[in-house]
Amino acid sequence: MQVPKSVKSNQYPDFIRANKVVQSFEKQEKIFPKIGLRNCSNAFSLGKDGEAGALVYLENLRQLLVNEAANQSDNSRHSDNSRHDVGYGIDHYIDHQAPNKLCFKNAVSILTEEMRKEPESFISKKRGIISLTLPFEFKTPWENYPKGHDLFKAIQALRSNSTLTGLNRMDSLFDEHNSFEHVLKKKGLRIVFSGNGGKGLWDLATMSMRGITSCQKWENMHAKALAGSLIDPYAGIIYVTYNKKLAHGTNMIRRSVIRFVVHKTSRRPAIMIERIYPHDNNGSITDVITLVAFRNFIKQKTKGKFHIIYGDNRKESQNYFIPLTKPVNELIATSSERGLESYREVSYRDSKIQYDKSPKYQDVSKLFK
Repeated sequence: MQVPKSVKSNQYPDFIRANKVVQSFEKQEKIFPKIGLRNCSNAFSLGKDGEAGALVYLENLRQLLVNEAANQSDNSRHSDNSRHDVGYGIDHYIDHQAPNKLCFKNAVSILTEEMRKEPESFISKKRGIISLTLPFEFKTPWENYPKGHDLFKAIQALRSNSTLTGLNRMDSLFDEHNSFEHVLKKKGLRIVFSGNGGKGLWDLATMSMRGITSCQKWENMHAKALAGSLIDPYAGIIYVTYNKKLAHGTNMIRRSVIRFVVHKTSRRPAIMIERIYPHDNNGSITDVITLVAFRNFIKQKTKGKFHIIYGDNRKESQNYFIPLTKPVNELIATSSERGLESYREVSYRDSKIQYDKSPKYQDVSKLFK
């Protein structure tokens, strides 16, 4: 599809098209081309940090497996009291899954102990593609897996053979769109950065209309905050696509809003990656690889000149703020004219990062000349 030439286009939703502030500032210069982040795309890559990212992922995976095994307890109940002594209550119950639970826990213990001791041995790299494989013969009561066997296939078989319930976090590992393999091994994946001009506005406006659903979907009451993302000169977007054509553009299978932020104390600028969508609420394990790839992309384009932080790391992100600019100030000042509280139109921030005044950064046109 062709990117709309103006926010007045019928391709935009009514609440964007009718917003006078958005119309006034749709040509607003964004900061990103000035720091090396022009609208661009690269093949999906973890770069030099790939193996380090895989190790972080592996540790998250190990913790997930440990927790899932710990939750599989024997629920059998035994009582020395007779039925007469305890009335009509249940005084004896046999958990028929107890043997499977024990076998599952033992198998997980063997696997995770090796992951703890020698995590590097699980990582293999061939033709630039990172894979996770078994560095030893993994024996379970149901099936044995040889050295070099795909780690995820072994884990999936272990989960299936156990026939246990309540392994929801394990199950999430094998969802096509959340899996490690889907991100690293799918052919044709590209990372796209967009933040300037008509394409930047459209990509921000359609961030939840191209395969990823969130509160920024146009039908959602919170989507009014898209206005703030469009006119904020310090907001852009990064996403992963395999160029499948959808009604509103190429598909997005992972995405984050990108922000130019400033440290509260040192006043040094940084780049913040907002929460990755679709977000993994099971401990963010599936976000790790995407985050490594996004960091690598941004670092490469900006030549490593800026510290890169992740918005979901509140311990770090709370030390930063977004500089207030004329477009954002005007949006806040006029929200009541559109029958809205200002917070409903300001760019939606999962990180909870705040806007604040900063004379040095209030005018983008004067920066990085």
